[in-house]
Amino acid sequence: MKLTRQYMLKPLLYAYIFYVIYTPIFGSGVIFDKYVVLSVLALIMLLPYLLRRDRSILKILGHRNVILLMFVVFSLSLYPIFIQTINNIPINSIADLRVVQNNLINILIIHAAIIIDKVRKFGYTKAQGFEILLKFGALQGALCIFGLLFPAVKDVFIGLYQAGGGFNQFVIDTRIFGISSDYTFGTPIYHGLIAGLAVYFALKDRIRRYYLYVPFILLATFLNGRTGILVFLVTATASIFYIYAKRSRLINAFIAFGVVIALLVGLLAGVARFAPNAYNFIDSFIEDTKNLLEKHELTGNYEVLYETSKIMPKNEKLLFGEGYRIYDAQGAQRAGGRSDVGYINDLFIGGIFYIIVLYSATFSFMMHHERKEAFIFLLIIFVILIVNIKGEIFRSAVFMFMVAYIKLLFLEYNKIKDCNER
Repeated sequence: MKLTRQYMLKPLLYAYIFYVIYTPIFGSGVIFDKYVVLSVLALIMLLPYLLRRDRSILKILGHRNVILLMFVVFSLSLYPIFIQTINNIPINSIADLRVVQNNLINILIIHAAIIIDKVRKFGYTKAQGFEILLKFGALQGALCIFGLLFPAVKDVFIGLYQAGGGFNQFVIDTRIFGISSDYTFGTPIYHGLIAGLAVYFALKDRIRRYYLYVPFILLATFLNGRTGILVFLVTATASIFYIYAKRSRLINAFIAFGVVIALLVGLLAGVARFAPNAYNFIDSFIEDTKNLLEKHELTGNYEVLYETSKIMPKNEKLLFGEGYRIYDAQGAQRAGGRSDVGYINDLFIGGIFYIIVLYSATFSFMMHHERKEAFIFLLIIFVILIVNIKGEIFRSAVFMFMVAYIKLLFLEYNKIKDCNER
C-alpha cells in the first residue's frame, strides 16, 4: 500500500518541482502571475505540515543562515516603500508596493525546503536530489528537439512566451524553445550552470551518468540564450582544472577541456544546421566579442549594456536609492532611461546600501559552513557577479531557486552524512 501511494505521489511531486523551477505562465491576469502562483502554491504545500504538526520542514528552514537571509530579504522588501515615501513618489495601489515580488527569494527558499523534505522522505540521496535538476534540464533539451522538428510544438512554446507578456518578434524568430517564463535570461544561465556543475560532480564523485544529461541541457541553452553558453564554459573549465589539479593530473585536464570544446562545437554545428536563426544570433555575439577584443569597439549587446549602464541615481540617492527599478516602463520614465543591468536597477531600488546588504546576506548564506564544497559556491557567486551585468539575476526565479535548492540540499544531507551516496 505504501509503495502504491509513493507511485501515485511521485509524478505529482515531479510536476510540482518542474513548475517551481520553470514557472511557465499559462495566461494573462493576476491569477496567472508567477509571483502570485508561487506564493499561493507555497501556502498550499505548507498546509499539510500545519495540519499534521509535522516539524520536519522547520528543521530545514531553522538553520541560522537561512533565517538570517529570509529576515534580510523581508526587511529589504519594505525598504523601497520607505524610500518612495521619503521621495514623495505616489503609491497608487497595493501592486505598486511589490512586496510579493521583492520577497521572491524567501518564497523560493520555502519551496526548496519543501522539495528537499519530500525527496528525502522518498529516500533520495544527495546525488539523486541534484540529479532531479539535471533530469528536467535534459527534458527541456528533448522538448527543444521536438520544437525543431514539429512547428506545432514550437507554436506552443511561443504561446507560453506570449502569455507571459513577450511579443518581441526577433526573439520569437531566434529563440523560445522549451517551457519556461524566463526564456532569454535566467533559464539559459541556469541551464549553463547546472550543466557545468554536472561536470564537476561527475569528475569529483565519479557519477558518470551525469555526463549523459549535459548535451541535452546544453542544447536548451544554445537555443535560448548566449550567456548560458559562456556560463557553462567557465564553470566546466574551472571544475575540470580544479579537480585534476588536486589530483596532479593536468594532462587529463587539458584532454577533458578539449572534449568540452568539441561538444560545444558539435552542438553549434547542429544548431547551424537545424536552427539557422538561433545560430545567426549566437554568431552575432561571437562577432561582437571579436570586435571588443580585437578592435576595442563596442557593438551589439555590449554597446547597449554600456550605454544603459550610464544611467545612475544622483547625489545621496546613489547611496540610498529611489525606491523603484528602471527595467519597467514606469521606472524608466521617472529615471529618464531604461536599463537591463542588475546593478543599475538595484542602485535605483535601494542604492549602494541595498546592494551591500542584499549581496552580503546572500553570499554569506551560500558560504555558511561550506568547507568541503566552498569551490562550488564561490563559482556560483562569481557567475552571479558576472551575469548581473546582463540582467537582474536576483529577480530570476529559476536561477535563485537553484541557489536556494543546492545550498539547502547540502545543508541537510551533510548533516546526516549522506554526501557519498549515489
